[in-house]
Amino acid sequence: MSKNSFLVDLRPNRNLLDPNFSGYKLSLDSVPIYKKQVTQGVDSIQPNDDQFSFAHVKLFSLQNHLHVNPFTNCVYFVDKRWNVTKIVINLLNKLEDLETVWEIPPLQGDKKRLYNISMAFATSDLLVLSDGAGTAYLLSVRTIGNSERWEIITSFTLCDSGFLISSVQLEKFNTNELLHIVFMHVDQKEDKAKEIITTGFFHTIVEWVTLTKGQEEGPWIKKSHRKLEVDGNVEYIALEPGCKAVYIVGDKPPKWTYDTNNIDTAETENKEETGSEPKLYSWSQNEEEITIWVPTDDIKKHDLNINVDEKTLEVKIKGEVVIAGDFFNRIDKDLTSWSIEKDKLEIQLIKREVGLMWQDLILNDNRGEQIYNPEVVGRVHEQLAHLCSDKEVDPGQPSFNSQQLEECDAMSCDTVVCVRMSAETHSASHEVSLSSFQWLFKVHCDPEKAPAICLRHDVDACVWQFENTQDSEKEWPYKHIGSFFAFGYVQASKNQKKYLTCPPDLSYATVCETTRHIYIYRQPSAVTGELRNRTSGKKVETVSKQQLINLETNEQILGVFATNSLLYVLTENIVHVLTVNE
Repeated sequence: MSKNSFLVDLRPNRNLLDPNFSGYKLSLDSVPIYKKQVTQGVDSIQPNDDQFSFAHVKLFSLQNHLHVNPFTNCVYFVDKRWNVTKIVINLLNKLEDLETVWEIPPLQGDKKRLYNISMAFATSDLLVLSDGAGTAYLLSVRTIGNSERWEIITSFTLCDSGFLISSVQLEKFNTNELLHIVFMHVDQKEDKAKEIITTGFFHTIVEWVTLTKGQEEGPWIKKSHRKLEVDGNVEYIALEPGCKAVYIVGDKPPKWTYDTNNIDTAETENKEETGSEPKLYSWSQNEEEITIWVPTDDIKKHDLNINVDEKTLEVKIKGEVVIAGDFFNRIDKDLTSWSIEKDKLEIQLIKREVGLMWQDLILNDNRGEQIYNPEVVGRVHEQLAHLCSDKEVDPGQPSFNSQQLEECDAMSCDTVVCVRMSAETHSASHEVSLSSFQWLFKVHCDPEKAPAICLRHDVDACVWQFENTQDSEKEWPYKHIGSFFAFGYVQASKNQKKYLTCPPDLSYATVCETTRHIYIYRQPSAVTGELRNRTSGKKVETVSKQQLINLETNEQILGVFATNSLLYVLTENIVHVLTVNE
């Protein structure tokens, strides 16, 4: 993270909050549901044996298999035969048909599919689709009579492994066009601290490829290639309109690792970052104990001075302080042990509270690096494996809980940040700390802008829209465009929630569980007739309604998308379209 980044503080518009909100009233109003059977079933794959990190589990289990053209609100999915299918809505806003618009070519040679299919639209009639195995297709949308067809313009290999498309933008100039494609994948890395090799690390790679075309019928040629790394999970990636920067929300600040336009700058920044916060030790944990490794030269026992009690630790080597500070939680000091093995010091700590996973070893100390314990990660994977299963889910089985997800995520998370990463300076020009907020979801309110983000603020949920800025500007313009009263609180109570979303006009918010249940929370509406509060006697002017929809199927929900009037819900073999607003 650049030392010169501007810190931005999110301040809600008090006019868009209601401290006197009295809650949601259960409504028995019916919601029309229209269904179509997916003959071949919806395409969805699970993580393979090498994709065992928590980032992989979260990425696969929460991926939305409904793909949306934000310029037209047309909705698509892919079936098991790799047919891209459009959900056709008639003039009466009812589900009419499922129309195949394109067939994805089969994998060639020995290519292995690592991710689910993903796509993003650059304009209303131009998109990029990834097959999950490393190939991207540039496609045009054509209308022939009343039917829609996609035509392939070109295909290209963007990287050696599979990836997910995150954001696409098209820039048009007088003499040429630029197509910007941002995609991501999770890779395993090896980190060395002296002779300690940690194979349990995974990081998210964000790649930004720019293609150029000089003539109208000319070929697309790669113009530049950029790469960033993020330790931990990434919630949000979006290109800034104008393509001067990329917005990223993740566990930790991203760092540039490669740029064909300016390699030296990227390398210089990485060296500065590496030198600014040297890692003096590494540590790992399971439910019961913590192990610390401190790389050392040739030392003897008399060179060490270790002081430990249940709340603090101090380690000195030859008089130099290596570790000093307060523990994240208490330990049993009487069971602490240490030893010198080859050229490293190993310290064993026993937790007082068994089962509690620590977010940090030493509070406010960034000189240590946490190492994933493969056994712990494996257990997390097993606990959440039903989210990626192709078998019918038992309705009585405990399902996905995003609160549990965050507890697991805390093992590798120092904080959560939203940053604007400048393509010119190779650093973060602006940064927003989200440590006091909870990430909920993103929504495309305006297709010409980056997707808005919805964050929990106290008990409410606030929707924020970021605007373009310059590297040198102190402010990163944002607007608090709407709120869902008490939604932050009510969504936290849904133990089986999987997807959260809302329409562009923010007229309602939705919680989709893993199977069957859809909760709709509507914005306050005026009361018709006389209604008074039983306790205070005051006249009630508005009421907020809550509705529960039962899909009458135990199939796993694989995707959801909300428009101002319709709610699309995709299960393993059925497309549901709910008429939320007439």
